[in-house]
Amino acid sequence: MKLFKLFTLGVFLALILATAHAQSNAVRIHAPFPFVVAGKEFPAGYYIIEQSGEAGVLLIHGEGHAVAVLTSSSESSTLVQHEPGVRFTSTGGERYLRQVQLLGGPARVVLANPAK
Repeated sequence: MKLFKLFTLGVFLALILATAHAQSNAVRIHAPFPFVVAGKEFPAGYYIIEQSGEAGVLLIHGEGHAVAVLTSSSESSTLVQHEPGVRFTSTGGERYLRQVQLLGGPARVVLANPAK
């Protein structure tokens, strides 16, 4: 019985740690306006942006839309280091997702948008 309790506690602890690690590589945002990512228009709403592996790919999904985009590391981030968030730019009346800061990593610049 004691071994079963110890095993159950170990599994529970592993699940908590895995969940905490997964959440550190994602950020949830609310965009109060429509925006464009990789040539696709996303309506205003709630979205989750998460890193997929180590290759600089971000997955953006929510409100019935999803896209995977390539990013590069930004050494000159205007977002506070280790503070999750996003940055948009505007061109010709359209807003574009430009930069994503995930917890504990460098800011990621979205490459699929027009150059600013």
